[in-house]
Amino acid sequence: MRNFEDRLDAGKKLATVLTKYKNNTETLVIGVIRGGLIVANEVAKYLELPLDFVIVRKIGCPDNRELGAGAITTTGEVIFKESILSKKQLTPQDFTEIIEEELKELKRRDDKFREYKTEQIIEGKTIIVVDDGIAMGVTLKAVIMSLKKQRPKKIILAVPISSPNGKEYLETEVNEIISFLPFQSFRDVEDFYEIFGDTTDTEVETILKSNRT
Repeated sequence: MRNFEDRLDAGKKLATVLTKYKNNTETLVIGVIRGGLIVANEVAKYLELPLDFVIVRKIGCPDNRELGAGAITTTGEVIFKESILSKKQLTPQDFTEIIEEELKELKRRDDKFREYKTEQIIEGKTIIVVDDGIAMGVTLKAVIMSLKKQRPKKIILAVPISSPNGKEYLETEVNEIISFLPFQSFRDVEDFYEIFGDTTDTEVETILKSNRT
């Protein structure tokens, strides 16, 4: 039996452990596009809080784009996983072309999705960053670095599931990590979901349209 039916189910369950933030006028929920936005939307609805989004892209290795060596955000924060660089004998300079490609895709998504959702003010607020899980934690570290530039009062990272290593990697970057217990047998986030397909642009747009501000 897996822990969650799908991202909707995960979001509803995650929201129940965040009730102290319900109706807090100085709190904002931010979903990591794409899959994390589905989870975040359920959290925001339950807590009756405004919803916003952040976009991050994995930086794949030159010889294997599926193997993530780092991550990049729309504001240009780049994080690399040093263990991957060392293992593959790569340097950040080896990713120049890949980073340029990912920046173009980030801009495309940001331009597209901001048509439906005005960017919320982060400065001075408590931010609940929501994703569908933590594996290595590199993409979320890039997100957190990007958000810190906007001077929030506090950053809470809330996820349904996390790997022990991913949680340890991020816990000094935020004020608090809220998740269900990490599993020592953790292999991949999707292992804890019955349904875990790719989230489409259309699904993202539907959520943002319903949260227009």
